[in-house]
Parts: sequence; structure tokens; C-alpha cells
Amino acid sequence: MKEELNLQCPYKVTIDSESFTYSFTTKNGIEYNIIFSDSMSYFSDTSTVKKLSKIYSITIDKVSDEKPQLDTDVELTIDAVITHFFKDIEKSIVYYCYTADHKERSRARKFNAWYTNSPFNINTTKIDNTIEVPDDEYHHFTSIIYHKDNPFSSDLTVAYYEMVDGLTKPPKEEI
Repeated sequence: MKEELNLQCPYKVTIDSESFTYSFTTKNGIEYNIIFSDSMSYFSDTSTVKKLSKIYSITIDKVSDEKPQLDTDVELTIDAVITHFFKDIEKSIVYYCYTADHKERSRARKFNAWYTNSPFNINTTKIDNTIEVPDDEYHHFTSIIYHKDNPFSSDLTVAYYEMVDGLTKPPKEEI
């Protein structure tokens, strides 16, 4: 079910509560979706998984084929969506930079610059890591962001580092 949100941002934002997708269209007719997907499975092998819930990955998807023009209202709208997301202080975001097109370093820089300049960063903690996977040509840039008042913040930190550590180890050989 789609519902229009009353966010203090330049563009009208709707949320599809079933798919947990926020949508908005810019003044240039470019449509964006911000999708929060359940990512608890990334933490299934961590020591604190039983204490955790509400871990999501975020995807910001430009739906329209038009080439985007510089529009600072897009960043302001995304900030408003993420601020809305963190109204539930137990939610957290795991961010992973897509690698297939070899633009992961650029995505990581852009994400970090956006976070640094975002007004919601005063209420959140962000931990970054670059994962070096054996026999892999890519640098895997990842982050976790959680509300500073999240009662499970220490468990999230432990789980995040354990998850990263698990990804950097070579797979066990089967006997």
C-alpha cells in the first residue's frame, strides 16, 4: 500500500509499506526509488545475531532513463527519507558499493561525502571498512550506520566486524 509522507523536503515522497520502498520524482521528471531490504542474513554467522534485528541494506535507484542533471534537492530528499527511516532507533543500514562496473571507489567517496554533509549524521554512528577478498580483483567498500541511541549498538559493532572478518578469510577447503 502506497502512502504519501509529510517529510520536510523538496519533493513529495511516497512509501510502499509492503516493499519498504520510498519513491519520489524530481522537477526534471526523474524518478528515484530508495529501497531498504532486510539484510539480517549477512550477520547469521556472528556471535551477536540473536540480539540483532532491523538491519537493512539501502539501494538508491534512478528508475528513469534520463540523464540526471545537477539537482541538490535530490540529496535533501534522500536525507529526509533516511532521517525518517531512523525514527526507529533500532534500525540500522549496511551499505555495500556495487563492484561490477569498477566504480566502487567513486561510489564510496560519494557516499562518504554525502554522509559527512548530511544533517542526520549527528544522530548516527558510521563504521567503514574495505574488504579485501582473496583471489578477487575488487576492493569491497562497506559501511554500517546505526542510531547513536540504538540499544544494540555494541552488538551491531561486534557483528559488523565479525561479518567483515568472515568475508576476508579464504573459504575452508572441504576434506
